[in-house]
Amino acid sequence: MAQRRRSLACLLTFAVAAAPGCAASTYQIKHSELERLASLPPESRGASVRVEQELSGSEVETQPEVTSDTQIVFFPRIVVTRDYAPPRDAHQVGTRPNLGSHSNPGRGGSGHSGGGSSVGGGGGGGKIADDAKAAAIVAIAVAVTAVVVVAVIEGSRFHGDVQLHPMHPVHLFGRDGNYVAMPLAALDPNVVAWADHAVVRRDEGPWQELARAPLVREGWSYGVMMGAATLKSADGSVATGASTSIELGRYFNQQIGLFAFAQFGWRTNAVGETIFDQRYGAQAQFMPLTVSVLSLGLYGNVSFGVRGEDGLPNTGRTSSFVGQGGVQAQLDINTNIAITARAGVVKAYNETTREALIGLSVY
Repeated sequence: MAQRRRSLACLLTFAVAAAPGCAASTYQIKHSELERLASLPPESRGASVRVEQELSGSEVETQPEVTSDTQIVFFPRIVVTRDYAPPRDAHQVGTRPNLGSHSNPGRGGSGHSGGGSSVGGGGGGGKIADDAKAAAIVAIAVAVTAVVVVAVIEGSRFHGDVQLHPMHPVHLFGRDGNYVAMPLAALDPNVVAWADHAVVRRDEGPWQELARAPLVREGWSYGVMMGAATLKSADGSVATGASTSIELGRYFNQQIGLFAFAQFGWRTNAVGETIFDQRYGAQAQFMPLTVSVLSLGLYGNVSFGVRGEDGLPNTGRTSSFVGQGGVQAQLDINTNIAITARAGVVKAYNETTREALIGLSVY
């Protein structure tokens, strides 16, 4: 146990030390935002631009810095390089990028559970549940540290609207591997159709952050939820114990997500020994309603559970298919971070119990 604690302490120290200073000085502009910008008058495009700060910066050819006094020119000279990263051998061409044959491509609730079944012998006096609890506490400590580190990193990134000069350099990366640098005012539909995405640097012109974007769930997500759940002992008593859920998955859009999860719960029984429950399965989340920074929805899990209990006769390990679900709420505290709370019911081992959890979700 002492060796386990030392290993865990080393892991936590390394994870926390690695967290700061990860965000880059480059900011990505998605293709949909490029399309919107290209539809605006050139002189007004810099009023509000949606950007997302990168974790590992894109290597781009340095452009002359724009100042507030820079004149707006609608047909500027353009710098092109053929290499994707890092760009080399840049050369000047006319007023439009050499797009070749790619100049105008297309863009590219509660469940039902089966009854419990015995998978281990009884007899009491063993430490099956207590040993499983100790291992789970180590896993939970690592998971909590990881979600804090990821939240610190994601929370340090800016994702939202900035104000730029219309001549601010925009670094465009095409689907064909070509790279083009041009002023924001020079974007046109053909160039945007060719581009996959663009990058801007905050040190290449005036830069003013206007507002962070609201919570964006779409994409990968990681969360840790902690709270309480009721557990039934072999003697028939029901009481509340600790419960933790570790979740990793993906939101396909702003409303629907699918996760893999592990959940651990335990409490002390009537003789002072441990009841321990562990579940592994899939979870669906549906968040259809958002009002300001608060979102409401539902969650549902289907999993396989194994429960053990020490200290009582005719106990050991039992298994069961598990269905659980209920209501879920999220409080938006950052574009990539939300506090998530849920309350629901669990059907497993031929019994119905309840749970209430709260934790951190990072997107």
